[in-house]
Amino acid sequence: MNRAFRLPASSLKLAVFDVDRTLVRRTSCEMQLVRYLRTKGLLGWTDYCRVLMNLFNLSNGFHETVLRNKVYLHGIPKKTILALLPDFFETCLRPRLSSRGMEWMSHLRKRGFFVLLISGTLDFIVDYLVESLDADEGAGSTMEIRDHVYTGRVLGPLPWLKGKLEILEGCLRGRTVDYGRSFCFADSWADIPLLSRFGRPVAMNPGCILYWAAMIRGWKVIRG
Repeated sequence: MNRAFRLPASSLKLAVFDVDRTLVRRTSCEMQLVRYLRTKGLLGWTDYCRVLMNLFNLSNGFHETVLRNKVYLHGIPKKTILALLPDFFETCLRPRLSSRGMEWMSHLRKRGFFVLLISGTLDFIVDYLVESLDADEGAGSTMEIRDHVYTGRVLGPLPWLKGKLEILEGCLRGRTVDYGRSFCFADSWADIPLLSRFGRPVAMNPGCILYWAAMIRGWKVIRG
């Protein structure tokens, strides 16, 4: 499970950042991870075939199936992934970090905002980004582990559409948060429910649908 949020009792201001194509530009962390694991010899053609076969089973809907389809991780020990994360971050993610995103994160942190990363990417990637980017907390897709090995299953609600809002509000239940003064940064139309919860929504490196939605709503748009 993701770590519980540890908001100070006096903290009322949040700065929530999406990750894929927001803080990490033009790509997703998971796409980079799949490529990276293949270069390390941890993924082969049978793994790709397993993913494709799983995609044919769309009984739960396309997005539900795709977002829970992490079978390429099946059988990989947790310690193997954790050992590779520092190199993966430095070679695949750090060069793609958004300069504007890092500036905003640093600026808001200095102003006393509690920085949260909420992303549909894998929980161990989010946890590493929290530490590497000096954020306060994070939540991602919770990967199931049995006997210290990844099963490829995603547990709990998906951080997508209203699922992100559900995860955020569930973790902050009982806290006094001034959403009106809080920021949220995201890139996708699927993040509109989350962005709408905040008084200071920011469409960051937005896709076309979110860009026009932001124009209509008068939300701030930034790129870079």
